[in-house]
This record gives sequence, structure tokens and C-alpha cells, in this order.
Amino acid sequence: GIGVGVGITVGIGIAVIVFFLARILKVTRSAVAVWYGASLAIVLLAGIYSESGRAEESIREMEFARALRPNDSSVLYNCACAYCKLRMKREALDTLKKAWEAGFKDSEWARRDPDLALLHDEPEFERLYPASSAGA
Repeated sequence: GIGVGVGITVGIGIAVIVFFLARILKVTRSAVAVWYGASLAIVLLAGIYSESGRAEESIREMEFARALRPNDSSVLYNCACAYCKLRMKREALDTLKKAWEAGFKDSEWARRDPDLALLHDEPEFERLYPASSAGA
């Protein structure tokens, strides 16, 4: 089984997700907004799982989030971060490239994001997020 600390962390994460989804629905009454919020919440849950070393659960949640919003740059970027936490370099880099293609072009953020540290020495990362455009 999982440790008590990990179980509490995941439980809190799920509670936060449910809270925000309820708020989105209450405020917007929009199914589109709920789907969008759900995809972001699910990918954040994937990040929690990846931090806990729960690769299977993390990958499952990333796949679900990407099925909901396959071309969403925020979902893709956060999936890349989760893959990095799982030490899945190729998957992280491929997903980060898709995030870039979908519109995530913030070099400054990507270069200082500790979740992406695994990729910072990769030529493809440098091509996508060059230092010269950081802060531009």
C-alpha cells in the first residue's frame, strides 16, 4: 500500500480538485469551463502522483487530461513536468514540444521551472526555450 503521508497528500489533492471544480460549475454554469477546469485539475493530480513515485496512476491521469484537452498548452506543459518528476526524459521532452507547438513559449518560465530540470541540458529544450528569448 501507500504510506500514510502519501495517502494524505493525494487525499488533500483530490479534495482541492473537487472544491475547485464545484466552484467553477457554480460560478460559470458552463460545461466547457468545467471540462477545462477538470483537465487542469486532473493533470495537477498527475503531478501529485508523480511526486509520490506513483507512475502508473500519474500516467493514467495525464492520459485522461490529454484526452479532455489534447491541444491545451497548460495541460501539455504540466504533463511534461510530471514526466520529468518520473524521470521519463523522452516522454517529457516530446510532451514539452507539443506544449510549445500549442502555444507555451515562455522561455523564462520554462528555464527556471525546477520541475523541468531534467531537460535543461537537452539541445531540444535549448532550441524550444533559448536563453536569448528568456524574459522577452
